[in-house]
Amino acid sequence: MLMPYLDYNATTPVDKPVLDIMLPWIGQEFANPSSDYPSGKKAAKALTDARGQLNAALGGLHGSITFTGCGTEANNLALLGTFLPRLRGWSTIKRFFGCPGHLIVSAIEHPATMQTALFLKTLGFRLTILNVDATGFVTPHSVEKALRSNTLLVSIMHANNEIGSIQPIEAIAKILNPRGILFHTDAAQTLGKIPVNVKELGVDLLSITGHKFYAPKGVGALWVRQGVPLKPILFGGGQEKGLRSGTENVAFALGMAYAAETAVQQLDTVAPRLKALRERLWQGISSSLGERLKRTSDPDRTLPNTLHFCVRHLRGGAILAAAGDLQASTGSACHAGVDRPSAVLCALRYPWEWSLGSIRLSVGKATTETDVDRAISLFVKAVQSLPDNHKGR
Repeated sequence: MLMPYLDYNATTPVDKPVLDIMLPWIGQEFANPSSDYPSGKKAAKALTDARGQLNAALGGLHGSITFTGCGTEANNLALLGTFLPRLRGWSTIKRFFGCPGHLIVSAIEHPATMQTALFLKTLGFRLTILNVDATGFVTPHSVEKALRSNTLLVSIMHANNEIGSIQPIEAIAKILNPRGILFHTDAAQTLGKIPVNVKELGVDLLSITGHKFYAPKGVGALWVRQGVPLKPILFGGGQEKGLRSGTENVAFALGMAYAAETAVQQLDTVAPRLKALRERLWQGISSSLGERLKRTSDPDRTLPNTLHFCVRHLRGGAILAAAGDLQASTGSACHAGVDRPSAVLCALRYPWEWSLGSIRLSVGKATTETDVDRAISLFVKAVQSLPDNHKGR
């Protein structure tokens, strides 16, 4: 029996050509790129080439790439590397000058951004968390209204990992750029699904992570526009021009750079196919379950591969458990035996009767129509097999 994998927003498999690029640098070409002998210099050149390849894939010819261990680290570097230097000497003069800086994020940011922002708040920085509308979008007007004289950075994700809503990054950049306010976006979910070009987006910092676009887990990157004053958050040997100490993972960096280039080259053919599979999923499920479902965001403004909806009066975890072979995600998490809606669904202000039944189905390059049809069958049967929970909570 088929076990359809519909959780590509969680992670993707490593493409075979990507693996082929990586393997020599895991085996015979294992030298440390900081070493001064020929094999080390060869590794250093390969790393430099990968940096240029990734920079070009992102359209960032006037910026630099800092390789990180993951997207979480890239987000941390963007936020902490901007704010922590402002703390120097602040503790002794804060009574006279107040807060050392202000940060704006959206209410639906990934925890890698949100938890970092909340940590900065504990250090004395001001934090504004912007609400989103009922379909998960930040408005440029709300960003402009939230700005203060000491706003240092705005961080709004390019597209949400759970509901897929694509944020108006270009429009927000047009507000921030003339004011000289730094703009960071978490693009972990977008590369290979929609265009990601730092020049067109107008951002100063952009985070990616390899395992979302068919490169391995354990490697990410932060693109930094030329001239942006960023400081390190890891200290040691001074690798990555001092921004990220630690011996570079040459094999994974090369794999991610190649995967990014491939994702950009294949976008025009891959994205329409993903959208067609997504809509096939929705039509198949909704035609059988009808008013029991609520789609959470505008299909024309969401990632082409991402279908998110809620099932009324059911728990998402119970549905997926009943669906057996279907590999997918639920937006609600179970904490200490108590189901609670995800932070994203809370931000959308969904009532509990809907939000606890949150389901995310995300397709990928290897997904087939057979996978989709099998998933529809498994999901519909699972919902129909479960009794309604009219108690809501």
